[in-house]
Amino acid sequence: MSSFNQEINNESAQVELIKESLISFHSKEAGFQLYPKAQEDSEDLHFGVFEVEMAQTPMCQKEQEINSTNDMSGSMQDICNDGRSKMQHLHLTLENILRLLSTNAEQSAVNLEITGFDDLILQVLDPTKITSDFEQLQQIINAMKKSLYPRGSTNIHLALQDATTRLQQKQTESQKSFIFMTDGNITTGTTNIKTLKQSVPKNSQNYFIGFGADHDFALLQELATINSGSYYYVDKIENAGLVFGEIIHSILYTALRNVTINVTNGEIYDFQTNQWLTEIRVSNLCGEAKKTFHVRSQNPNEFQLTLTGTGEEGEYKYEETVLPPLQDVETGVVIPTDLTKFMYRQKVLELLYQTTILAKNLYSTEEDKTKHQNVLRDFRKQIEAYSASLDAKESGDQISDEEKDYLKQLTDDLYISEKTLHSEKALLYSTVRQNAQGHETSYNVTQIDRSSLRRQRAFNGQQDEDDNYNVTVNPISRAYTSDTQAEIMRSCSATGPQDYETPQEQDQDQDQVQDENQDEYARISRSRTIQRSNCHYSDDDYRQIQRS
Repeated sequence: MSSFNQEINNESAQVELIKESLISFHSKEAGFQLYPKAQEDSEDLHFGVFEVEMAQTPMCQKEQEINSTNDMSGSMQDICNDGRSKMQHLHLTLENILRLLSTNAEQSAVNLEITGFDDLILQVLDPTKITSDFEQLQQIINAMKKSLYPRGSTNIHLALQDATTRLQQKQTESQKSFIFMTDGNITTGTTNIKTLKQSVPKNSQNYFIGFGADHDFALLQELATINSGSYYYVDKIENAGLVFGEIIHSILYTALRNVTINVTNGEIYDFQTNQWLTEIRVSNLCGEAKKTFHVRSQNPNEFQLTLTGTGEEGEYKYEETVLPPLQDVETGVVIPTDLTKFMYRQKVLELLYQTTILAKNLYSTEEDKTKHQNVLRDFRKQIEAYSASLDAKESGDQISDEEKDYLKQLTDDLYISEKTLHSEKALLYSTVRQNAQGHETSYNVTQIDRSSLRRQRAFNGQQDEDDNYNVTVNPISRAYTSDTQAEIMRSCSATGPQDYETPQEQDQDQDQVQDENQDEYARISRSRTIQRSNCHYSDDDYRQIQRS
């Protein structure tokens, strides 16, 4: 348990942003133990958790600047399983976001800018304050559908540079967000990772979204490391609205930004580096969010934690200290604290990190991967046995549905990483599951590319004994999704009574737009060619441009 103290470095502010918080350390002897008993001459290392639940907060009233940069290369015309193209799904998602912002315009102050990119930049929507005016909404939607269509190649460097320039021009006191979407790989422009990372906006909260299994996931993951950004993989294009909805919720309902957690007399776990540290940084905490951070200490009674961040009312500071354990009122016996499920999660995060390292290493052998697969499989079965034992209890405290979902997500993490480890997309699947589990995001990848499973079966040379294992179909985590967040995600993913054009009608419309803009497009292309001739490229970049 813990005591909780909340300070606001602004005397006029009265809002308490943290609803509940708790520090607890595992003390139950039986069952799975993350840390074995230490030597007799040393103190035991105790595992604990810091659980925090944010209060329900209204939409942010502060000025918001959102830049939405969207891939409009030729591959966006690819048809998805539901018969719609990727571009049609993007249209629908953006339309839903616009309707959501317009409906809530009286509660928020959002300036939205939409651009498209291939090997050029297309201005779809100038920076515009979204209002509740229906006519404005329809004009924006019509312009977006007319302007955004599949056409050229993919120049990600150009898109990043353009977004950085635009966001730098915004007023400094506004909150800036950059939402970047692509479905493919770089086909023109530089591929130098250092140059690309230097082009990522530095003064904004950045979100990188990869559509489909063919995008450059390794690149987007690297870009997301800048300024504590976020990377999302949309494994099923029909679920794009859910991902965008989670992002829009995090923008509109941010309670604390630039969060730092410091601990004394102990350490806190950073899942991204697989390290135990005395300080970690968190990009933001949203209203109603429930987060669990893993901690450890040799002296739990002396463990202390401080959380700081920036809210709309100023700087916030929260302090936690550990209280004495609970005791039975009648007997005075100390009631043990059981954190077994959190210890399982800790071990899963460590295994997922090891999986990503193995997938990144060019010198990893098939034997190395098979050995690690066995470790993943064995630990998965251990969690499954633990879950089954809880469910089989004859007492009145059987496992709850939420706890079942919690443990099932852990086994899904291990299963997906295990079954894709021999495939070329091993890093993609292990990283997205690691990120979702570590960040406790609402959306999670549930679809496994069939070619990855075929690669696994071909390597085994026989039917897999776990072929009957069923990954959770629902991509939304019940444990990590608040009511408000779920509502926003539904709004952004709703299909609604939308009338989609036939492919023939869509082609006719695109031909008409292309004819109207052909002269301007050619003029800009000639201008860019002239500009390139006056620039200095590295040899690698120049060869890439020549090839394209």
